[in-house]
Amino acid sequence: MIKFVNVERYKTHLKEDLLQKKLVGHSNQFEVEINMVEPTTKKPLPIEIFTSFSVNNATPTSEPIPIGTKQINNIVGATQKTVTIGLLNQLEANRYVQYLYKSVKHQEVEEHYYSDGDVVERSREITSSSNPSPIKEIREERISDKSTLDYFLKHDGVPILPTDGTILLEREFYFKIKGYALNKAWNKKEEVDGDFIISEVTAINYNVGEEANAEFEITFKEII
Repeated sequence: MIKFVNVERYKTHLKEDLLQKKLVGHSNQFEVEINMVEPTTKKPLPIEIFTSFSVNNATPTSEPIPIGTKQINNIVGATQKTVTIGLLNQLEANRYVQYLYKSVKHQEVEEHYYSDGDVVERSREITSSSNPSPIKEIREERISDKSTLDYFLKHDGVPILPTDGTILLEREFYFKIKGYALNKAWNKKEEVDGDFIISEVTAINYNVGEEANAEFEITFKEII
């Protein structure tokens, strides 16, 4: 038995199918922007060191309340939205420029006149360093002890979290995070935009084996 297909309906179906697939966010196409707001502002991290990005949206929580032989679920609150971000633990390169200078030499001529009219010249070289001119530029890179992880936990090399038993309030140490999912057309769909504090940081693992980048994950929870 041959089944006939409505061609126009099938074409519409294909068109809708392609459109929906085009709008699907790809798991490996995203944008994340993190800015420390307090205790200091820092320039955003380069997008190239972000390796993953996930959002666990706030969900309601409930507790069962027995009523006779049955029970009802009473909404008691909601979990906080969390954001987990994977990053390369990139060491920060401190670049500086060093100049080599040449000394400027001046020649002074001393003239001495005698009674018979002869002139005797004596010259001397004076090396002046008051106005040196650069003749060579050397660019060097030195790796400091700063890392991606330090970006979140330190300020000028000093840990932000107190070590003397005191505590910080939420608004004394927090970040603003924006995250977008991208589709095939690179259109952005906002996944998160809010203020967050650090909830958890995973360890950076170093081990023997195949070459791999040093990575870690950091989890934030939304300030509500």
